Amino acid sequence: MLPSFKLSGPVGASVRVNREDTVRTKQVLQRLGFLTPPEGGLTAIPDDAMIDGIAAFQEESGIAKDGAMKPGGPTEKLIRAALFEQENGSDHQGKSAFQVGSSVGEGAANRPADVLAAKHALALADEIAEEDVNTDMASRTFSGAIDSFQGAFNLRRDGKIMPGG
Repeated sequence: MLPSFKLSGPVGASVRVNREDTVRTKQVLQRLGFLTPPEGGLTAIPDDAMIDGIAAFQEESGIAKDGAMKPGGPTEKLIRAALFEQENGSDHQGKSAFQVGSSVGEGAANRPADVLAAKHALALADEIAEEDVNTDMASRTFSGAIDSFQGAFNLRRDGKIMPGG
């Protein structure tokens, strides 16, 4: 099962934030180590600590640091990936749960274990549906999902994931 962190609306300093999104955001930031709860506990009120926690997460993740996020945006997607990493752990050498041993995508080696790892990552990024992770997707659909992910994160768009990439 993939982590279920989804926003219903934008979160940030200059927007009206849904109370449930505020609580979920604070909980996940605390879980990931980017928010220390105040003595009185977490509240449903957006505050500087939450915005600073989002900005710190963004900075560590190497994406634009603005202290805001929106549904389906890079910050929300990377938070889901971080939760997945936390739940599944990396190996003793610190390798990500999403490592591939050979290339995947159109015209690539597409070893089944590597395709499965890539599909998990693409599902976390909302590029494919969770129910498609364990199915045989057409290579064009799979490569298109990879290409779409690459475009969303301003990566070179070639429809492939390479080892170490």
